[in-house]
Amino acid sequence: MALLQQLASEGAELRYHGDFDGEGLRIRRPRDGPYGRSALAYGAQDYREALSRVATAPPPGRTTPVPWDGELHEVIAERGVAVHEERVTETLLSDLRAGADAR
Repeated sequence: MALLQQLASEGAELRYHGDFDGEGLRIRRPRDGPYGRSALAYGAQDYREALSRVATAPPPGRTTPVPWDGELHEVIAERGVAVHEERVTETLLSDLRAGADAR
């Protein structure tokens, strides 16, 4: 956390992506605060797209509302499937590359 705080204070843009499950949502919540981290491909539509890469997966556990996408926790709970980051790695890398290319 100290490293993230230092990076943010130096002007670094911090972005977060976690598992599409209850724990991933809870881990992200504290990140909304002092470091200004924005979600990276971590919304309800991103979850829907990620479902196409999952044949079987564990249940998502208990989901809770999140401030960056009011629909996300409901969609995950409704579908009843967790999507782990490993399933969306290529999408995340592509998004990061596109962001770097735009600069």
